[in-house]
Amino acid sequence: MAIARWIASALALVVMIPATGLAQPNVNFKDSWFWGVKGGVISFSTATVDGRVEPVVGGEWLLTRTQGGLYVSYDQSMFDATSAFEDTTGQSRTVTIRDLRRLTVAAMAFPLFFDAGFASIRPYAGAGFALNFIRSAALTGAPPTDTILEKDVNNRLEEERDRAAPVLILGLQFQFGRLAIFGQGTAMPAEAKFFLNGRPTVFAEAGIRFNAGSSKSRRD
Repeated sequence: MAIARWIASALALVVMIPATGLAQPNVNFKDSWFWGVKGGVISFSTATVDGRVEPVVGGEWLLTRTQGGLYVSYDQSMFDATSAFEDTTGQSRTVTIRDLRRLTVAAMAFPLFFDAGFASIRPYAGAGFALNFIRSAALTGAPPTDTILEKDVNNRLEEERDRAAPVLILGLQFQFGRLAIFGQGTAMPAEAKFFLNGRPTVFAEAGIRFNAGSSKSRRD
């Protein structure tokens, strides 16, 4: 994936930057509010689809301290796909699913700071949880004729649309004064009883963050 390769290459370049950058002042980052927008791709698999890649867009909020922060983001992936599950009789039921909405909350670590002259560079990592909501899920084909089985199938359609899952984030931020550009990858493991259950789901994203000001009140 092109974006993921770009992130990996940028992280490798950071290692080659002289360590003297660590002594530079931590300007426009510490104790700040960042607001951002992002776009990228999601790669997912289901019981019937393997390695599907679709677009994703979203917004985010980042509260920083000296070498850490709190990250919150909301995004949506746009797609039409299929998945499947087995009902109580063992029959496979195919489902049409549309779009994924995701709310992510993570603790972030910015352990290193480099000054490249034209920008400050920060590799970062994060860990947290994502709440995933598939916008719609509908049974493909005729519904069950048995009332009890129909109720079970409808319950499964609702239950497997939503799932919470742990996430890991790895990224790189280039900051120019109050403005920053970034690229990051997010991995989410496959979850049982969720329609995106074929393999781990991966996001590759890039975007812009703006330092909206200090997160601490100042006294005169």
